[in-house]
Amino acid sequence: MENQESKFQLGARGIIGFVMAIAVVVLLFFFMKGVFSILAWAAPFLLLATLLINYRTVTNFLKWLYELFFRNPIMGIVALILIFFGFPVVAGFLFGKSIFDRKVRLLIEANERENAFIEYEEVDDQMELKQIEYSDRPERNSE
Repeated sequence: MENQESKFQLGARGIIGFVMAIAVVVLLFFFMKGVFSILAWAAPFLLLATLLINYRTVTNFLKWLYELFFRNPIMGIVALILIFFGFPVVAGFLFGKSIFDRKVRLLIEANERENAFIEYEEVDDQMELKQIEYSDRPERNSE
């Protein structure tokens, strides 16, 4: 029999690839840790800015949470726990949503002001339409 080599060989390329993958995961972890710590310090200010920009964003979020709690209590409790531990992320999300809602509202108002009056033409001609007679009972097709 011929000398068969194993198809799985852990050479230098495999080890380097594995080490690079671990390095990327570690870098991602520290990057996300830094982002989360910055959001943790900025969260109260972001929540205050959210209330000043568009307070309805926060009230709608609280209404959604209230309805979720009574519609599905288990999911409501899970959502409360996630909001408690992820408060900086939730504050950042609400801040972004309030800015987006404000931009949309301003675009809608500008569009309404721009299209306040629509030009039209008056037509003097009267179209002649024939009268349709309706019977009390609809006719049935007998087959």
